[in-house]
Parts: sequence; C-alpha cells; structure tokens
Amino acid sequence: MENENAVMIRQENAVTEYHPLSLEAVKKQVNLIQEIMRNVMQDGTHYGKIPGCGDKPALLKAGAEKLAMTFRFAPRFETAITEMRDGHRDYRTITKICDVVSGVFLGQGVGSCSTMESKYRYRKAEQVCPECGQETIIKGKKEYGGGWLCYSKKGGCGAKFDDNDERINNQNMGRVEHDNPADYYNTCDKMSKKRSFIDATLTITGCSDIFTQDIDDSPELYGGKTPVEQKTPAYREDPPDEPTPKNSAVMPYITQVQRNKIFAKARACQIADEDLKAFISVVIGREIESTKEIYVKEASRILDVLENAETTESYKKKAGIVENPAIIPLSEIPMTVKDTDGLFK
Repeated sequence: MENENAVMIRQENAVTEYHPLSLEAVKKQVNLIQEIMRNVMQDGTHYGKIPGCGDKPALLKAGAEKLAMTFRFAPRFETAITEMRDGHRDYRTITKICDVVSGVFLGQGVGSCSTMESKYRYRKAEQVCPECGQETIIKGKKEYGGGWLCYSKKGGCGAKFDDNDERINNQNMGRVEHDNPADYYNTCDKMSKKRSFIDATLTITGCSDIFTQDIDDSPELYGGKTPVEQKTPAYREDPPDEPTPKNSAVMPYITQVQRNKIFAKARACQIADEDLKAFISVVIGREIESTKEIYVKEASRILDVLENAETTESYKKKAGIVENPAIIPLSEIPMTVKDTDGLFK
C-alpha cells in the first residue's frame, strides 16, 4: 500500500481504498474558508455576532450558500411533515450533500421547525373597536388630540375614543395563539430547510470552530439578546392569560439584517420605499415612524404577508398603495445565486 494512512472500506462486498486528507490539504481548506470570510462574506449578511452569545459568529443562509458554491455542493432536501393538534405542523428536513461534479455523497445535516415555536404560535392581541368590532384600534398622535382611533386605512370605522375609555384600556393585550397556524406552514418549511442546510455545510466543511448555527433565529434561547434601540416600545409580549403590566420590560426591535429582508421583499412586491411604512402599519396594526420601530416578533408576520401575493395585494389596497411601474421586481435583478433550494435539481 503506497499510503500508510489509507483506510480500507468495505461497501457492498467491495473493498475501496480511501485516502484521508493530508495535513497540508486540511490547512488549505481552513485557510480558504477564512479567506472567503474576509474577502467575500459581509458581516450582517453572511454571518453575524449575536450580543450575549460569545465571540463566535453565526453562519447565516447567505453565507452557507457562498460556501456551498465554493466547494461545489449539490444539496438534496428530504422533508417529513408531522401533523399536530389544532392544525399545527412540525417540519423535519434532512439535507444530503453530494459533489456537484462527481455526485459522490459527502455528508448530511438535519433541521426542524414547528408552528408550535413561540414566534409562530403566538401573536400580540390587537385592541378591538367597541363600535365596529374590528381589530383596528391605534393610539392617536398627540398633535391630533391623542386618544384612541379606529384606523380607517386598516378597515376600521374611524371612530375616536378618549384616552381613559375603559372599553379599550381594559382589553387584554397579552399574547394569544394564532387562530390559523397554516399562515406559517411555508415559513416553517423554509426554516427547517435552512437550518438543515447550514448544519450540513458546517459539518462537511468542518468550520464549526469558526461559525455557530441557529443563534440568529432565537438568541434568547442561548442566553443572548437581539440589539435593542434606546427608544422604549409601547409593549412587550407576555405569556398567555397574563396581563401586560405597566412599565414592563423592553421588547427588542428587528436587526438590520431583518430590515434588509423586508426591503428586498417589498421591492419585489412593487412597494415603493415611501409607501413601505404605511403598508407595515396596516400589517402590524399600529403606526410606525421608521422601519427601525418594528419589533422582532412582527418581522415574521410582515415577511409572511409579503410572501403571499394575494395577501400582499389586499394589504396594499388597505394602505392605499397603487402599483409603481418604476420599481424593478427582484426577479428581474441579475444575481449569480439566488437560492440553493432549487439550484442543483
């Protein structure tokens, strides 16, 4: 045997001589990943550090795609769906990676996502108008007299109420379960695929010492926190049936990465930048002065609406937005790699 480090592997009654990577080859692969990280990847787009979760950055889907393109990975996704109570679903995906040229199997990763996760299971209870019964109550601006307003652009009746109106102030504003888990089927399906794809990429490239995974999805589960701006939001989310106390803890705003995703989806849906605030205000049920004021838990809802063409058009009409032909659809923007889900099929 020429290579003293070779290993004899038995496969289907055949013996194959397998030669492990040399020390130099391992060093070259590690150096290549680090070079890609320094010269191709961007912090906040392809990877990012999560406050409170240590110094190791989390590998994002865009970063995993860059590594897959570099090492010529061909992913295959196998998703199993488990039906749960009350219309909930659990998605478990196995991502099998093969070499795009030879077709040799390299390894696999696993990932799961369920509509029972808190970010998909619960929503903030909206205040109901005492006159029309719609969840269209917003806080009136001080320059217009304050109080409460049944927002007509959200489909409300336009009625106004005093700041101290008990019919509104006594309503429970804690967390409630979504009445239609199917709204998040597609999101959870994509999340399970993303998680398994990143897991497979980390495993096969051996770069878990450089990157971590999944912390960007739920940093609170790992002892970290999403960056919070200084402006105090109007509410926080509480467990079901627990009233929202006054002066409660701060609920985090979305990150720049999440804002960029919303901007990209909005442009693809023919929503001009100047109309985006009005559109988001209708979707989340409260007025915002800037997209920086969107809460983390609201970002998923906004992206889900933008994913559904019919729902998006409905909300655009409520917000009084007309189609802008000057907006270039995302599908018409030339891109090298847009999505690895179907790249090698």
